[in-house]
Amino acid sequence: MHPLRGAHKVLCIPLRGPIDYTQECIVKRGLKTAEKLHCKGVILDIHTPGGRLDNTLHILQLLERYRGKKVAYINTEAISAGSYIAMVCDLIYFHPTGIVGAAAVIDERGQSLDPTLQKKMDSYLLARMRSYINGTYRYNVQRAMLDANYILTIDGKTLKRKDELLTLTAQEACRLYGHPPNPLLGNGIVGSTEALATAAFGNDVDVAPFQLTGFESLAKYLMPYVPFLSAIGFLCLFIEFKTPGFGLFGCLGVICMMLPLWVNFLAGLAGTEVFFMLLLGVLCILLDVFYVGSIFATCLGLILILGSLWWSYMDIWPHESIALKSVFAPTKDFLCAGILFLIGLIFLWKRGFLKKSFKYLQLTQQVHGMLQVRKDFIGKEATVLSPLIPYGKVCVEDQILEAHLLSGSAQPGERVILIGYQNFSYIAVKK
Repeated sequence: MHPLRGAHKVLCIPLRGPIDYTQECIVKRGLKTAEKLHCKGVILDIHTPGGRLDNTLHILQLLERYRGKKVAYINTEAISAGSYIAMVCDLIYFHPTGIVGAAAVIDERGQSLDPTLQKKMDSYLLARMRSYINGTYRYNVQRAMLDANYILTIDGKTLKRKDELLTLTAQEACRLYGHPPNPLLGNGIVGSTEALATAAFGNDVDVAPFQLTGFESLAKYLMPYVPFLSAIGFLCLFIEFKTPGFGLFGCLGVICMMLPLWVNFLAGLAGTEVFFMLLLGVLCILLDVFYVGSIFATCLGLILILGSLWWSYMDIWPHESIALKSVFAPTKDFLCAGILFLIGLIFLWKRGFLKKSFKYLQLTQQVHGMLQVRKDFIGKEATVLSPLIPYGKVCVEDQILEAHLLSGSAQPGERVILIGYQNFSYIAVKK
């Protein structure tokens, strides 16, 4: 973030693309950052075709909690969910080509809801918007965007007829109506966020750019591919079920199925403190696996990793003290994740993959133990048990070992000296 010259700071938060959990996390971090920087307000740079209703309502709650001035900049469209977010802001400005509207609720397939459910959702949303909206015409405009049966008439002019949804251009939204004249929806048309900051906050302000973190950028990149990844995961697991053992397709299937679940966590891990906490936990586990060999380091690493995930889900604002409600808020999500993890373990155990892993670990430990013993046996005498021609078996300190003679042959009972180890057998020479 560049140094600011003005007496006041204004943070510009981008709302780009569909409204989803990732976008919710971006808005939350942006509003908290604005409070930490003591900004005079925030600008929501909106360009969205809509999105999930639950995440939209969460964003409205976040905006309600923010104590500074909120300005929406429709650059260049705020369709459906975007219109709700713009409506709860203190001021609404438009790009010259900006449009807003078409806010009816539909299902995930793009189809209309059941008529009874549609009425319930419309009633709830209109009541929710009445609790948020301040403005002469905003509520009526929002209702016209939501309810196809509503007829919007102002100053004897019908702005929306029955059986259609209202969508406004920048010029239409900023038109004046009533006595005294008030804008229908927009407070002005500007070509840039800098011009908007001057119009909404005064001359002595600077716009602070809000940079997305790596986790947020990765989450926004992966989110559109979540359905594709899930389909690939199902296909790989289906192929794995039809083939013996557990191989490449099984691993790819598990990764493709788990990755969409982790996409939501990525945006929540935007804070550098949480990231370093997660990184420290991973380093503890790697240190234990490759060097220390103590269960204490592994336990510490697991605690740090789980703690970082828990922290990323806690909703604590700069002006609020830490409350028990915030601390225990992630409990439900972690219980669900724990249940999914147990189901995955049971599935892998039933498929025999975990049993094979345990056998592999046991074999690795045995081989590791043999490697430790090899150095002790080199240089010692051994008794030949089976003919060395040149490969056979020898005995050293009651241990039966594979060995091969460098030259010639040796019969049972003869004595040889072990001088090295190669190709999984000891190198022996006659005494």
